[in-house]
Amino acid sequence: MSAQRSAALAVWAALLAVRATPAAAAAPSPTRAAVPDAGGSWVAVVDEGHELGTSWTVEVLARPGDEARARADIAAAHALCQRLEAVFSEWRNDSELSRLNQRAGVETVAVSDPLRRLLTGALEVARATDGAFDPTWLPLGALWDRAADADRPPSADALAATLAQVGWRHVVVDAAGVRFARPDVRLGLGGVAKGWIIDAVYLELRRRGYASLVVNLGGDLRGSGPAADGSARVVRVADPWLPRLTATRFEVRDAAVATSGNYLRRRTVGDQSVGHILDPRTGRPPDFDGSVTVLTRDAAMADALATALFVMGPERGLAFARATPGVDAIFVTREGVKSTLPASAAPLSP
Repeated sequence: MSAQRSAALAVWAALLAVRATPAAAAAPSPTRAAVPDAGGSWVAVVDEGHELGTSWTVEVLARPGDEARARADIAAAHALCQRLEAVFSEWRNDSELSRLNQRAGVETVAVSDPLRRLLTGALEVARATDGAFDPTWLPLGALWDRAADADRPPSADALAATLAQVGWRHVVVDAAGVRFARPDVRLGLGGVAKGWIIDAVYLELRRRGYASLVVNLGGDLRGSGPAADGSARVVRVADPWLPRLTATRFEVRDAAVATSGNYLRRRTVGDQSVGHILDPRTGRPPDFDGSVTVLTRDAAMADALATALFVMGPERGLAFARATPGVDAIFVTREGVKSTLPASAAPLSP
């Protein structure tokens, strides 16, 4: 099983991998590419704001005097983020994904290479997780939004009709493009696109010569190298029930991190508080009400697997992570923190 999971992870990673962009093809500067250590002098250049409807923070370490160049490089990576949003956004009517959703139910639609790669990888993750992650979940989100407006849960008939629209096997990707097996299928890539964009921005900056950096979108991140003082970067995991408090912390140097939980985005339906994460197989919110943080090499993989493992819950999610080489998971549950990390890298106390 471990060998099969390892091979599967290699396939997912290859499909989800971000390709080089022509603008980033220049050879890195040896000065900027050096890895910071205690003996060097480094400046943290930080850009903060909002993208994709969430917080955006990018930090690179540069030599003193190279700050202006670093800010220009971050601006170029920022522009890349905005271009990719125009491809993947399910909220923008003019995005490539929205145009695909409008047409693929009636005809095969040619798509860009980034969208093809992301969608193909997403479908493989759906297959490997038995549908716990499913990029066709979007009609379920709309169903529960309508239920919140009406202040009553969806009827059994409405839920069954919507579940018929959902299923990753309804999506066909081939040399000609993308088509849906049903006209009412709709893709929502929010559970993986943010991670893919983090990877793209991270790799853009790596190609521009930065060896120590972190790209953080809404708390999901990818980073490499130490902080300016040579210490490891520390990632905080919020308490799902008291988000201002810290449930646990852990050090990260060269990894991607994504967290899924239903504690920040919720809707009230009748007397029930319903989170934004739904189980695509049942159409209902998962029973688990904590959070899960996934650590792996690529942010797109971490993003997709965090959603899947949240839907699976702690017992199945931890078993999945243990059986998947290169993936670790930290569950924050009402019984405490449960993790697959080895003792040498175990989460720190809050």
